[in-house]
Amino acid sequence: MASTITAGKRIGIVTLAVLGALALPAAATAAPASVTRAAAVDCAALQATHDSLEARLATLFDRLAVASPSQKPGIIAQIKRLEAQEAVVDQQLAAAGCN
Repeated sequence: MASTITAGKRIGIVTLAVLGALALPAAATAAPASVTRAAAVDCAALQATHDSLEARLATLFDRLAVASPSQKPGIIAQIKRLEAQEAVVDQQLAAAGCN
């Protein structure tokens, strides 16, 4: 008898969920236009971050070319950090379909 009551509750819950989904207006189920615009803004922000990292890397490579031997390890460490950040941004750009 307990399994019959449990099964009945499950069927009732599923029925309510289906009816609730059907009762939603079409506008509530469609993605609002602002979501599309937000995605475009995210792509622009990600691209701006990527461009900024590229510029910073170019500057560091220029500095590395004229750096003294004692300065080079620090500059190389900065380059590696920025390249790692750039790789993450590149992955985010690809995942968002911004390419």
